[in-house]
Amino acid sequence: MEPITAFGLAVNIVQLIDFGARLLREAHEIHQSSSGHTMEHAELRQISEDLLRMCDEVPSIASNQSSHSLVGMVPEISKIAADTKTAAGDLIAAIERLKRKSGSKSRWKSFRQALATVWSRDEIEKMHARLRNLRSQLQSHMITHISSAQERLLLDFKKLRTELRRMNIPGPESVEDTIERLEKVRLATLDKDALKEIEMSLRRFRTMRADVQKEYRILLSLRFEVMYDRYSAIPQAHQKTFDWIFTPDRLPPSDPRSRIAFRDWLQNDTGVFWITGKPASGKSTLMRYLCDSQKSRDYLLSWAGSARLATAGFFFWIAGSHLQRSQQGLLRQLLFEILRQYRDLIPTVCEDRWLHEDSATGHDWIDRHNWKPWTLDELREALGRLQNLSLDTRFCFFVDGLDEYDGDHSELIEIVRKLSELPAIKLCVSSRRWPCFEDAFGADSSRRLYLEDLTREDITTFARDKLKEVPQYVQLQKQSQQSFDLVEEIVRKAEGVFLWVFLVVRSLRDGLSNGDSAALLRQRFDELPADLESLFEKIINSVDAVYRRKMAVTFQIALRAPGPVSLLTYWLLDEEDDWTRKMMGPHRDVEANRTIPVHDVPELESNMSRRLYGRYKGLLEPTGRRGKQRVSFLHRTVREYLDTKSAHDIFALPRLDSNTKACKALTAYIVLYGSSGAMPHSSVEYFVMFARWAEIHEESFDSASLALMHEGVARTFGSSILLLQEMIRYGYLPGLQYLLALHPALLKVHGLSLLETALEEPPQTAAKTFGTDHTVSVLDWLLKAGSRTYLSAQKDFFADFLSCGVLGQHEVDYSNLSPLPMRYDIWETYLDVLLHHGWDLNQAFENTGLMDGLPWLGYDQKYLREYVFDSEYEPDSAYFTRLISVYSTLLDHGLDPNLDVHVDGRMRTVWGAWLDLIWDRKYDGEDRLSQAAIVEVMKTFLSKGACPYEVTRSGYTVWASMQAALSREYRDELAPVLESAKTKWSEMRQSREARSMKRARPLSDDPHHGYRLGRDDRGGTFKRRGV
Repeated sequence: MEPITAFGLAVNIVQLIDFGARLLREAHEIHQSSSGHTMEHAELRQISEDLLRMCDEVPSIASNQSSHSLVGMVPEISKIAADTKTAAGDLIAAIERLKRKSGSKSRWKSFRQALATVWSRDEIEKMHARLRNLRSQLQSHMITHISSAQERLLLDFKKLRTELRRMNIPGPESVEDTIERLEKVRLATLDKDALKEIEMSLRRFRTMRADVQKEYRILLSLRFEVMYDRYSAIPQAHQKTFDWIFTPDRLPPSDPRSRIAFRDWLQNDTGVFWITGKPASGKSTLMRYLCDSQKSRDYLLSWAGSARLATAGFFFWIAGSHLQRSQQGLLRQLLFEILRQYRDLIPTVCEDRWLHEDSATGHDWIDRHNWKPWTLDELREALGRLQNLSLDTRFCFFVDGLDEYDGDHSELIEIVRKLSELPAIKLCVSSRRWPCFEDAFGADSSRRLYLEDLTREDITTFARDKLKEVPQYVQLQKQSQQSFDLVEEIVRKAEGVFLWVFLVVRSLRDGLSNGDSAALLRQRFDELPADLESLFEKIINSVDAVYRRKMAVTFQIALRAPGPVSLLTYWLLDEEDDWTRKMMGPHRDVEANRTIPVHDVPELESNMSRRLYGRYKGLLEPTGRRGKQRVSFLHRTVREYLDTKSAHDIFALPRLDSNTKACKALTAYIVLYGSSGAMPHSSVEYFVMFARWAEIHEESFDSASLALMHEGVARTFGSSILLLQEMIRYGYLPGLQYLLALHPALLKVHGLSLLETALEEPPQTAAKTFGTDHTVSVLDWLLKAGSRTYLSAQKDFFADFLSCGVLGQHEVDYSNLSPLPMRYDIWETYLDVLLHHGWDLNQAFENTGLMDGLPWLGYDQKYLREYVFDSEYEPDSAYFTRLISVYSTLLDHGLDPNLDVHVDGRMRTVWGAWLDLIWDRKYDGEDRLSQAAIVEVMKTFLSKGACPYEVTRSGYTVWASMQAALSREYRDELAPVLESAKTKWSEMRQSREARSMKRARPLSDDPHHGYRLGRDDRGGTFKRRGV
């Protein structure tokens, strides 16, 4: 039965009280028959039955004390319910007495008059007062209950509104309207209609709250912390620059900008528009301008017509985090931006998540730990569903910096192409002028532009405006004609490179601030190199000698970090002596000396920003929100220059110890600021990476920093497992050994997690920086240290490990699976290590309860099948080859092909499960396996000792399967292998008889020996092995 709410209970109580009160009023007359005679007995019986029915509709306290069926019912209301039923019981008892007294001589005009014959007037008045009092109590408690429910809902909706605004998500009108209506919900009169109306309103509000919370949770699961950092770091276009892209018809035909058809593409066209140009020519600035411009949206609205328009942007950043330079980040941000604008699309685009998303309430409904990570295939599938919405919504994506994608650029190009082929999607993309992008997007001149050929006027405007902002420049204009020529000279030497112009104008402004004359200003300009690299070198050489060592350390840290490091970390690096004393001095246990208040951070960031600009000439700059700023290079070209040999020579100073200093600064960051609750996990990863660098290049092991970092991570994140896992991924074995020796209990608590981490393929950053050789030594040491006990104890571990062998290094994000997919050579190496430490494959196969669906291996066979056989039911040769390779490797390492395991609820051999796959895929109308694949499987198993007389579930022998599945050519290839297997099988008869097996094996050369007739599920006759 559907749970009864407090409102439903209150309605029933009110109905019972009001009925009783009406009976006691003088005006309540007993009905009369058509003949005018009073029908006392029948009427009393009806009254009694009505009271009994109403009492039944008010559940008793006792029947609900052990359950929560009275949802939201407060104890006071349940007490009123009990008292009301007691009063009704007294009335029913009086009616029963009246029934016995009613007869032909009794004539009553009202129930009250009748009741006076069995109750005194005082008893009747007491009952009347009793009912009035119960009604008054109920009204008071219901007002309190409604107010409480109203406040809870209001709090949730206001919290939702705050979170939506914080994420820049337009709040639905329903949220604002609901808050307004909730604030007006009041109980004016206590009648059942009013209560039902309020109950229905609150039910609607709860349903709405649940839906909005689900939408918010899905949006928040897509969003990531640094999503807008790159966008924010790109400078806004200077006033009046880039306007030409929307007004080509206002330019003379001789101007190359007049031939740019971007506006026409926005209004009428589909597909891809490509913006390209030299490094630092302003491509990202233009892309930000296009994303921000209302004109872009106006022209796109014309293209959308009657459909809705959704726009989204993504700015790749090679120096950023993994999500800022990967497909994962691209697809997550595009989806987030679309669904942020039109949340009604969420149930359709994120169908699976919407159906399975719990409507969490309370403080944990925004807890990220409860969310399932997004896989890359899930993101692609969600984005692909947009094509089903083409009639309702049109989409335009702006994607900047394709060349900064950290992966195979051909894959990224294919994603862009597939998206652009959907009728409702178009994309504007930018990149450097690399051949792969030129080939993909450069064929149609109407859908591309080369930026350095088009920005002469923009550079002129920028240079002139920036110089005119300095009062001394205006004075020089009056005094000398020479200064006017500088702008033209800047434009000529720039050759379309906006960053060069920015740096040159900044130098000239410095000269103007110093009071340089026109001649000196001209000399300053002439001495500035015309190419970026030489200009960077001149800027770096101009840094005061006193700052050189600090600059070298700072640049080396910025270069080696996997992503932007927090500005506060650089401040701690600069203030090393001060905070080292705080952390390691005699008062280190005093908490007040070991924290940085959150409200102090913006001021510290401001101080460090001044130092970065003043000492290092702005080549490093802060980005992001105040209080959470990170440091990045002024432009990608700065980083590229600093990675050259000539730049390395500049910083080749003795004993810089930059890696050790980075470790100390990051330790201080965690210890002194970790309690703020705003600590990114990346800080722990960066610490381990720099510690590994220090071990290799500086032969340094800082145990004090490591112990403090362990303490800080445990306090900040609730556990030190994050630090231990990063040390495994980066192969920092000395640190791992030190901490596990210092805290032996860690291995007992986290042993399985550490082993699973060791069996992951190292992350790209670790592999690119340190290679993969360290993974074997870490895994070997963990097994020696005690993790080997988990090899036989954990069924999921075995299944997951086998899944890795088959799935390989796929682009799907397996962050929700453990371990991650890996290259096959690494997987084989790990298998060797595990077997060396005593892992028994046959025991593992027998022990696991997850092998239903063999020969599919691993935690989720359905998941694996989806990759080997795609939606068109064509086998993926790469995955199928991996599947066969895994079995070949397992067989080489001792897996018994004739081992009995549970498969789909029955006992089958590993080899028999493969035969079933061959039969099912070849003869169930799907024909999904090539003959070459079938031969490969059979040869692999038969050569490794598989029983040549095994049968399929349908009763077909190996020979029968060959005859039916293979052409003569392939049969001839396989026949010698089968004959050889039969010979070996006969020779091994004695050893097989001695082996302890769960059931006997047929040992005769006669393929029919040991089988009897049976019937399969489809009614066909077949040969089945006897028992």
